[in-house]
Parts: sequence; C-alpha cells; structure tokens
Amino acid sequence: MYPNKVIPTNHIYNNTKLYSHMREPEGLAFRDKGLLSFREDVDVIFMTHQTLGLFLKGLLDVLGESGFKTVTYMQGRISASGVSEFIKKHFGGIDGVNRLYKEIGWGDLRMVEDKGDTIIFEWINNPVGLALKASGIKSDEPMCYFSAGYIHGLVEELVEGRKVKRVVEESCIVKGDDKCTFRVELLRSED
Repeated sequence: MYPNKVIPTNHIYNNTKLYSHMREPEGLAFRDKGLLSFREDVDVIFMTHQTLGLFLKGLLDVLGESGFKTVTYMQGRISASGVSEFIKKHFGGIDGVNRLYKEIGWGDLRMVEDKGDTIIFEWINNPVGLALKASGIKSDEPMCYFSAGYIHGLVEELVEGRKVKRVVEESCIVKGDDKCTFRVELLRSED
C-alpha cells in the first residue's frame, strides 16, 4: 500500500475513527514496506491496550504469578537497556523520558523524588497497567512487573553511577489506584 517512501501518519489519524481523537506524534512515520518508525531510527508497532493485555494475561495463565512476575520484570529490564541509547541521543537521558513517553502515548512517567538511596517514580496512564485492566485482570496487589523492571533498567542505564537493589510498585492502576508509583531502592557502595 505504501511503496518505499515515508507516508505522513496523519493518514492514519485523519482517515480512521479509531485514531481520530489522537494528535499526530512528532517523528512517527510509515516507511519502506509498511514499517512504522519513530524518529527514523526505531521501528514501532501500534497495539491496543486490550491486545497487549490479552498477551500479558496469556503469559500469566501459562506461567502463573511467580513466573509472570519474574519473566516480565526481566523483560522490562532488557527492554530499557535496549532503548537507553535512543533516549540519550534524542532526549538527553532520564530527564527526557517523560517527554518521550508523552510523545509516543506511553503515559506520564516522571521521577518525582530522589532521596539519594531511594528514587520515586510516578507513572500516570502506565500502558502496561491500562493493558492489564483492559484484559479484565483485577488484583489487590500491584501487577506492573514489566514497568518495574523497565524503570530498574532505565535507572541503571541513564542515571550515572547508580545501581538498583530492587524496584517496588507501591500503587497500581490495576488495583484501582489513580497511578502507578514505584520506589527504586539503590545499592550503597558498601552493599
């Protein structure tokens, strides 16, 4: 349909009801053979919250909660390390993460407090939490393990000289909270 050239994404947004409420993200374009890219150096996909949620729910069903937690947390860490150079190049590091995620529709992720040995992140409209909710998952406990692992990876890759001991999700939109909040506990040099 789009032979070997960049097609403006307003074709998507202006010509379908599904995306008519969205603004066109800066730097998002179709390129060769139908690939969608962001800022020309990262290929991306569009996926509904429900589609991602059903994928995650399938993992939960197959792996059980313990396996799901381990696999998605580790996958979050790996994913963050894979995107960290892009974030450094285009957004200047950890301080630019919020701007990037707002641009691509990944909600509002921000570091709200840095106490030296602990960093607090808030993620409003966390796409993983929204996806889990869209799949029908309900929980009394935080469920955004991928997001916790992702934040773990971001801190280690983008915050100079900081190593993470663990990340604890303290509030979670899957349990009905208005946002996901993550406490990052850092290793001290004597640990």
